[in-house]
Amino acid sequence: TVSGRPPELTGIEAVIGLFINTLPIRVRIAKEAPLLGWLHSLQEAQGEARLFEHTPLADIQGWSDVARGLPLFESVFVFENYPLESSAQAYRGSLAVDEVFVGEFSSYPLALQVAPGPRAYLRLTYDGARFQAEAAVCLLDRLRFLLEAMPGAAAGRLGDLPPVSPAELAVLLPGGGAAAPGGEAVLHELF
Repeated sequence: TVSGRPPELTGIEAVIGLFINTLPIRVRIAKEAPLLGWLHSLQEAQGEARLFEHTPLADIQGWSDVARGLPLFESVFVFENYPLESSAQAYRGSLAVDEVFVGEFSSYPLALQVAPGPRAYLRLTYDGARFQAEAAVCLLDRLRFLLEAMPGAAAGRLGDLPPVSPAELAVLLPGGGAAAPGGEAVLHELF
């Protein structure tokens, strides 16, 4: 989700109102890709997508292979880059705000929000009719684990990142057992 006023848009200085849009992006994950290079390519793709931040999603969908009537995406990632505390401190005077509550709702089945701060804040909202609470918690825990593992694996490949935490592995393989050796095939490909 982006919010901004692109200077390239003719007449932007005369337009009143919010400019907010959710842009689709496809992310390919290749196990052999270097982690840092992959992260850089994600950043470049986001920069390229910003050229279309003012474009209606209906137009973007018309350019895509996704048929009209089908959702362009069903999950959304929102990086909230507006630190509320520092902006509130700048306007501190005789009026003080003690508590701030922002109620947010997503029309997407899965929405991940990241907010800056001394420690990044992750919040996952989900459609309870499509996801169980336990699955959502597991997904968020796995994401947190991967994000925490990335600095130590910066020189490695994407495929070198551990898919699950040691705690989850202990649940999946009780008794300290090892995974069965095998190839890259998944279950349905064996039949």
